[in-house]
Amino acid sequence: MEKKVEKLKNQIKDATKQLEEIQTSCKHENEKLKMTERHEIRWTCEDCEKITRFATPTEIIDYLS
Repeated sequence: MEKKVEKLKNQIKDATKQLEEIQTSCKHENEKLKMTERHEIRWTCEDCEKITRFATPTEIIDYLS
């Protein structure tokens, strides 16, 4: 079981590294407002799903309306 856990941890680490590389190389040309897992409204790239910037209070109100 210990080896299986270690293997899964390594897979997560590799996937996280791949995701970071994709997000770093992305130009973030298609953004939309989206609620994050922490229930925060942020501008997010539609292609790579990286949070790109904070929403203004006005944008948040419009998003929730």
